[in-house]
Amino acid sequence: FFSLPLAAKFAQNLFITPIKFKTPKREKEMLTKSKRSKLYVNAIKKDIVMYEYGINKKANKKALLIHGWNGRGTQLVTIANILIRQGYDIVSFDAPGHGFSPKTKTNLTEFIAAAFEIEKQFGPFDLVVGHSLGGMTTMNALRDGLKAKKAVIIGSGDVVQDVIEDFIK
Repeated sequence: FFSLPLAAKFAQNLFITPIKFKTPKREKEMLTKSKRSKLYVNAIKKDIVMYEYGINKKANKKALLIHGWNGRGTQLVTIANILIRQGYDIVSFDAPGHGFSPKTKTNLTEFIAAAFEIEKQFGPFDLVVGHSLGGMTTMNALRDGLKAKKAVIIGSGDVVQDVIEDFIK
């Protein structure tokens, strides 16, 4: 009656397909005040949407903010505003399939590839802040050579297998 291979394929498809949510009111400030652009990530052959926020001539530090699964580059606006007051320019992005980036399936390795492409185009960064899957992205990218003087990880797992097992449950 049930096809285990089809059920597994269906579940796998769910696992790698982000859900896009409407931008909440609290993120509108960053959305409207950011310089928004498209960036092609050659390693994964996908476009992402970039945000440059608080960019001014007085800033002497640069921070990269990386959102989590089903998030958006504007999701960490409260942290971005605090960092701007501390002299940072902010770079953020909608990961593949997220926010205003084209709808697509994605995974952790694509988040990491996007972070490296952003570093090439906008880095180096003094600070990287990663939330949830963005935190896992940050840890893996730093291990693999992303340059940053500091990193802050918020609400992140540390083992992908745990995420997979939670999803299966």
